[in-house]
Amino acid sequence: MNLKELTKSKLESIKTKLNEYFRPERELIKSSIVTLKEWCKFQARHTKTSLNEYFRPERELLKSDLADLNESYIREKEIAENNFIRYGQWYNARPAFYRDLAVVLILVALFSSFVFVDNPAVMGKITSFREDVKSHLSFAKSNQTVDSTPAATPAAVSAPTPVAATPAPAATTTAVVSTPVATTNASATKTPVPVPKPVPAPKPAASATPPTLTSTQVQKITQTILASTFSKDVPEKYPISLTFFTYWNGQRITLNSFLIGKGQILSSGTPGIKLTLHSKYVDSINGNNLCDIVKTANKNGDLGFESSYSTASLLLKYSGMLKHRACFGF
Repeated sequence: MNLKELTKSKLESIKTKLNEYFRPERELIKSSIVTLKEWCKFQARHTKTSLNEYFRPERELLKSDLADLNESYIREKEIAENNFIRYGQWYNARPAFYRDLAVVLILVALFSSFVFVDNPAVMGKITSFREDVKSHLSFAKSNQTVDSTPAATPAAVSAPTPVAATPAPAATTTAVVSTPVATTNASATKTPVPVPKPVPAPKPAASATPPTLTSTQVQKITQTILASTFSKDVPEKYPISLTFFTYWNGQRITLNSFLIGKGQILSSGTPGIKLTLHSKYVDSINGNNLCDIVKTANKNGDLGFESSYSTASLLLKYSGMLKHRACFGF
C-alpha cells in the first residue's frame, strides 16, 4: 500500500470518527432549532391574540364613532337639502310676493287718503301741523339773520379813520367794543424794537492734511500687541486685523492697520476677523494693557467687529482663543 492510499484511509477514518463524535451535538442543534421555531410561532400567535384583545375596545369605540359621524353627516345633508329646496321655492316665489306687497301698499294708501279727505278733524290737524312747521322755520331764519348782522359791526368800529380823527370818542368806542378788539388795536400801534443777533464764534480752520499715527505711536502699538497673550493664540492661517480709525472734517478715515498672527505682525494675509478701534485710545496704551483698552472701547461703542465666518466656523478656527472671549467679546 502506497502513501497516498494510506493518507486517504486515514482521512476517511478521521472523518468517520468526527461525524460520530459530533452527531449528538448536531441532533441537539436540530432539535433546538425546531423547538425555537415552534416557540416563535407560539409567541407570535400569543402576541397576536393579546394585541387583538388589547385593541378590541378601541376598535369597537372607533366603529361606534364612525357610525355616529356617518349618521350626523346624513342628517346634516338632509337638512342642507331641505334648506336648499326651501330657498329655491322662496326665490321662485319672490315676484309674486313683491307684486302682492305692492298691491297691499297701494290699497292702504288709497284707503288712508279717502279716510283723511272725508274726515275734517284729521285734515284740520294736518293743516295745523303744517302751519306750525312753517312758523318754526320762519323763526329759525329770522334768528339766523339777527345773529349774522353784528358780525360786520366790529370791523366798522375798529376802522382806523374815526379813531385817528377824534381821540376821546375813540376811547369811548373802545370801551364799548369787546376786549379782543382793543387788544388788537393796541398791539398794532407798537413798534417792535430790533434785537441784535449774537455773532457766532469763528470756527477753527480745518486741517489741510488728514491725521495719521506717528512712528512712536505705531511702535508702541506694535510692542503692546506682541506683548499680549492674545497675539500668541491667533492662528497664522486665520490672522486678525486691528485697524485704527478717526474722524476728520466730518468723515471717518482709516489709519494704520496691524495684521496679527501667531505672536507676530504679519506683512500679508487675509484676516478672518476684522477689529476696528478709535484712535483716541492710542495715548492710553502703555505696553501691557491691550485687553483693558479693548474692554473700555467695547463698552463705549468704539470697537467694531466684522467676520465673514459663521459662529460655528469661528469656534472651530479660533478654538484656542476662547479664553480671551471675555476680553474681546466675540
